[in-house]
Amino acid sequence: MTLAFFRRPLPIVLAVGLSLLLTGCGKGIDATLQTANADVYRPSLAEAWKDMTPEQQNAFNWAVSNINLEQLHQKYANASPRRVITDEADQYIKAQTQQAATVTAELAKNADRLAQEEATIAAARQELEKLGVVSAKIVRDSFFNRSELSFVAHNNSKYDISSAKWEAWLFLDGEKESSRKCVISGYFKYDGGLGSGRSLESKHRLDSFNACESWDTLQARNARRKDFQFKLVDAEVMSFDEQPVVPRYSPTRSDYESQLASTKDNIATAMQAKAALSK
Repeated sequence: MTLAFFRRPLPIVLAVGLSLLLTGCGKGIDATLQTANADVYRPSLAEAWKDMTPEQQNAFNWAVSNINLEQLHQKYANASPRRVITDEADQYIKAQTQQAATVTAELAKNADRLAQEEATIAAARQELEKLGVVSAKIVRDSFFNRSELSFVAHNNSKYDISSAKWEAWLFLDGEKESSRKCVISGYFKYDGGLGSGRSLESKHRLDSFNACESWDTLQARNARRKDFQFKLVDAEVMSFDEQPVVPRYSPTRSDYESQLASTKDNIATAMQAKAALSK
């Protein structure tokens, strides 16, 4: 299922030539806009704009941000900026409120499915805690003249693993904190795979191509002690059939919640546009 909803662009932009940024004094928010064509529209808007507050100018920009002059004329022939802002805001609030109700209903309807999927994901992640790096060291490949991380991955989980990735940090000479972060990849397919209960040695190049150059500085090379910390990127663990071990579902609870948050923000923006009319 794909979730989608209408969303007016929120930034204040000069959309399709209908908005204007001028200052001064004039007829203001209740002036009549001539919408028949651009030649009469722009002067009428400029005259109104002079006496509109910055908040009202921004509100008008927002109101016309997704319509062109022809659409403006069809909907609001010779109307005032006040009417354009009011009607567009009311229509938008109604649409977003309806969208929020639809998403809320969908969330409730899929509650059991979402709970089951989340439990499946949690169980897979818990099982993958048994997949880890048991030893690591930085070695120098003299043939290619490059540094590599040599590490042994041990799979004590029930899954058969084709590949995996870890976020890793290098600590030098007893450091307690480190910004030397690298994403380490283990490709086990060509060694028969990292089956359940198996350990395999793998190597990862430490260079700019892999964004690991901070592990191969002169400081790192000359350090007397090197310690490593690894965190499995469970979403990147692949099984023997090259499928994610942690299932990927859509839409998720966070997808629904994100849409509800967006509708809330959109309604607040429309309400802010309406509030500008009293300023």
